[in-house]
Amino acid sequence: MKNLLYPAYHKLYNALYNLDKFEKNKNFFENINYLDNFFSEFRNITFVLQKSLAHTEFIDNYYHLRDRLLKNSTGKWLVDKRNAVVKECPFPLNKKIHITIFSPSSSIVVHCNIYTIDNDIEISELKEEIKSTFDSIESNEVFFSIGYVFSENGNELNLFELINEGIAQMLELLNSLKLIVNQDSELVNKLEKEINGINFYKIPSDFLMNDDYVYYKEDQFFERGSKIRLMLGDESDKMRIPLKSCEDLPFFSSLCNLYEDFTIMHVIIRSMQNTLMPTFIKIYSDLTYNIYSFDSSIKTTLYRTVNNIAKEIEKDNIIQIIFIAEFQTTRPKNEEEYKKLVNMTSRDRIKLPHLDMLCSFSIGISLNIRSLKFDTKKLKDKDYVSSRIKAEQESKENYNEDSIMFLSPIIKEFRKIAESKI
Repeated sequence: MKNLLYPAYHKLYNALYNLDKFEKNKNFFENINYLDNFFSEFRNITFVLQKSLAHTEFIDNYYHLRDRLLKNSTGKWLVDKRNAVVKECPFPLNKKIHITIFSPSSSIVVHCNIYTIDNDIEISELKEEIKSTFDSIESNEVFFSIGYVFSENGNELNLFELINEGIAQMLELLNSLKLIVNQDSELVNKLEKEINGINFYKIPSDFLMNDDYVYYKEDQFFERGSKIRLMLGDESDKMRIPLKSCEDLPFFSSLCNLYEDFTIMHVIIRSMQNTLMPTFIKIYSDLTYNIYSFDSSIKTTLYRTVNNIAKEIEKDNIIQIIFIAEFQTTRPKNEEEYKKLVNMTSRDRIKLPHLDMLCSFSIGISLNIRSLKFDTKKLKDKDYVSSRIKAEQESKENYNEDSIMFLSPIIKEFRKIAESKI
């Protein structure tokens, strides 16, 4: 029997290979070329499947899966785009660029414009344009991000959300057919490995389509930050884990002590390694949770992440946010040292002698703010950890919001929801 699924898998690989070449900062000529090739090759997957499976016992299985998975608005849009780029004109790509300035407690969009092949702009030009805005801010450093949203001209929907939805549907179709056909193929297995190695469509858009920066006014220097994400699966942003599953973990006590239990979990993790990625734990009203772990070289990524999570709270029915991260604490000896510290940039402040602390914070729908802090050198001391938790539990004072200003967008969102229910 001929290799029935190899042609389709190769077409999928061709499509994703072209998509993987797309980069937000490349010029329109290159990116439109990659998109045109993607649409053409992606549509050809179903052509070669019909040809390969024609006159076989599997053709009805194909039609059933095609109708269930691809006969929808996304599938129709992908077919229409293939026909258009092959028979009519190159893909009409739009690029929306927005620049957001962040402070520890707020954010403001200072630039938002849509670019096309007719009026594209280099990022270096854009930076020069916004320098005057940054220089007018009374701060020695400006934290900002440049975000990109791509779309089809005349269609406001996010281009890559549509494309990624179509890819997920096609992968499900091919995986289902592979199980049904049950044909051992070395070529298909090799192509699957190549496809799994292509990450463009797997990376969350907030990570892929945003660049974070710090602008140092004295030097007039732009530092672009680096960032990483811990991915627990292709759908880690959407993955919700039942809280009930935590009952099998050795550190877990009860649903009433989620904050303490998740904190202890991360204390244990940090005690066994040299560092810990900053981590948000989002707890939902349906008693599920999601873990968002990341790291970055500059503060802008944290500020942007906080603002993004704040926007999810009402939409996704989040009832509690737990944040756990390491912080470097510098204690000035007098007022003069304090003033000097305040006027330093973050890149200089980090070089000072400091104490490494593992800190956790909890903010919930009831607006009860809690905090735990541990000296990282004492994390293996169970009595020390227990005493810190007990002291926090026995404290009757609500945590001072001013000391966690970077979490203000989350606090404000919970407060807005609480006030709307009064």
